[in-house]
Amino acid sequence: MRQVREGRLRSAELEATAESENKKLIEEVIVHMKEDFTRIQVVRNDIARNLVAHKPLDYSLISQQTGEIHKRATRMNVYMLAHAPDSKETDGATELKDDEMIGALVRLCKLVDSFTENPALKNVATVDANAPDKAKEEKAQADKDLLAIIKLSEQIKKKADSLKN
Repeated sequence: MRQVREGRLRSAELEATAESENKKLIEEVIVHMKEDFTRIQVVRNDIARNLVAHKPLDYSLISQQTGEIHKRATRMNVYMLAHAPDSKETDGATELKDDEMIGALVRLCKLVDSFTENPALKNVATVDANAPDKAKEEKAQADKDLLAIIKLSEQIKKKADSLKN
């Protein structure tokens, strides 16, 4: 009888420790996601500021900025598990032309805006029980935007790397 009680106590201690570690991991993930989310917006603002000021394109800077956006968006996707909706669109990885860089940067800025302003991400804790379809649509749009950010930032970085010397 005593051994059974000791066994139960040890088991309860192990469960409490595991639960505590899980909470710590979840808190760390949330902190990292918030950092990535904020940093993507800051880098986007820097890109937009340079475009609005009509500064000459600094391909080293563009490579660094889009590389950071790509890294952080990819890491966010690990947690969000974004998936593309089943569609007949083929998004082949087309290489950007030299004269498409400004347009691609503008598209990237707009995608980041759409992603970061998405109600599904802003109101994570509150889901309207009366509008579950709307919540699904918003999450699907956030997924689509995140995947597009990952893809476009990688394309821009590759092109910037090829143009910087």
